[in-house]
Amino acid sequence: MADQAHKPRGRRAYWIADAVDQLMSERAKQLHAQGIEVTFFTSLDKLLKAFDVRRPSILVVTNDADESKGEKILIHLTSMPEIQGIKLVLVAHRNSSWLTFLAAATNARDIIPRDLPDSAWITRFLFATAPKAQEFVQPHGQITLNSMAQVAVPARITWIRRDSMRIESRVRPATGATLTVTGPLADALGLPSISLKVRKVEHEKLLYRFSDAVTADWKVPDDLQSKADEFLRGQLVHSPKSRLRLFVAVQSTALRSDILTVFSDPRFDISVALQKQNLVDDPKFFTPDLVLVEGKLTDGDDLSRFYEMLEILPPHANVIIIGEAPALAAIKEKHPRRKISLVANLSPEWVAKITARFTIDATNQDASTNEMTAHLLPDNPFSLAEIIMPARVQKTHPLAVQIATPLPVSNFGLCRLDSPLFRKVLGRSPYLKMTATRVDKNSLGSKFIFLAECYLADVDQQDRAKLGENFARMLVDSYRKLELHPASSPRSTDAKELKDP
Repeated sequence: MADQAHKPRGRRAYWIADAVDQLMSERAKQLHAQGIEVTFFTSLDKLLKAFDVRRPSILVVTNDADESKGEKILIHLTSMPEIQGIKLVLVAHRNSSWLTFLAAATNARDIIPRDLPDSAWITRFLFATAPKAQEFVQPHGQITLNSMAQVAVPARITWIRRDSMRIESRVRPATGATLTVTGPLADALGLPSISLKVRKVEHEKLLYRFSDAVTADWKVPDDLQSKADEFLRGQLVHSPKSRLRLFVAVQSTALRSDILTVFSDPRFDISVALQKQNLVDDPKFFTPDLVLVEGKLTDGDDLSRFYEMLEILPPHANVIIIGEAPALAAIKEKHPRRKISLVANLSPEWVAKITARFTIDATNQDASTNEMTAHLLPDNPFSLAEIIMPARVQKTHPLAVQIATPLPVSNFGLCRLDSPLFRKVLGRSPYLKMTATRVDKNSLGSKFIFLAECYLADVDQQDRAKLGENFARMLVDSYRKLELHPASSPRSTDAKELKDP
């Protein structure tokens, strides 16, 4: 079934794997019944060629190959501008902490173990890839705990200076808050973590599919400052001097391919609209400097959507229409302050002019390290990070967890749970998928006031069984303690109220 598609219907999913077996084929049929057309690919080259012809709304990656091959696939795919707006799912054939970390760092929608029962697998897949947010029903019979833990929320560093950096994640801190960050940057400096003090919180100029970004101050110990300066100088060698944010709204496959080719220079951050509605949805978060729009998207039934996009663009953004635009005069009359121009095609002269316009000569920059900005591109491993915060496990179940944190985390994100309870049973820190987050009004005097309902994302059937056996023993032990000490606690009648084992 490799490289073969089911009959087109509904949404489109591309699924890349080292080999396609019967179970995967059966699940593709089940997804087809749910309105999702699946096409399998067994090579990255064939998948990329399919992207040139038509983009999917869902991308599935299976880690059934060796780790290095899986790493190459994930990094390449998630560095492509065309990936914007596509829902990414990792199907786990085996536990790979590195590939799981990479998937979470790309804001994958879910990490689904291959061996889940069909009904559970399909439910998880449909929830993760739903066009609109849905409610996820948590299992009954959860055990109440008050267990210490930490959560690691995936993040990406977009640029770094000697005394500040910008980092995107789903964590929503207040200005002045302190964040603890781990990852390759801290490792390179010989530090267990880096402390950041939040200077500014933003919901715009987002490169990744996270919901928030912060600009924060950072400082290393004095004896490591020279090492940090050397690291920054090394990153500046590979960093563009400035970056132009380019938003592309094009229906023609050939034109889109040409644009991505001529603007492949790392000086350009590119976001590509997946559907017509993305003309309105994406710019408010991406905050482009330049917008390239195919002429047909500014005419007829699409004109109202184009007008709506013009209203939300930042004031400095230039708009260039490619092709024909019969309504150009009316558009300019309605938006006289917006810089809007028309070009017939992507001529080499025009491309050179645009590229040169946003090129900043290195001699115009302040030579001091303090003023230099190193932009960390998506394929730069030092862009990868995690924000670490203390947490409490309030409820648990072989399938689900409720956690409390001191900082809010936006809904539907992945995070890693570092818990003595789970590490003892699983030998690792599992990933969670947050399905509902809220403020716990009953804990307003506590440090941990933000609650998140989660399911255990990367826990397969074998690990579920281990957790079930362990939690059952905890309940039995709790009952036995109640029988031995019936008056030891005013809450002793609640057999599900447990403390750390």
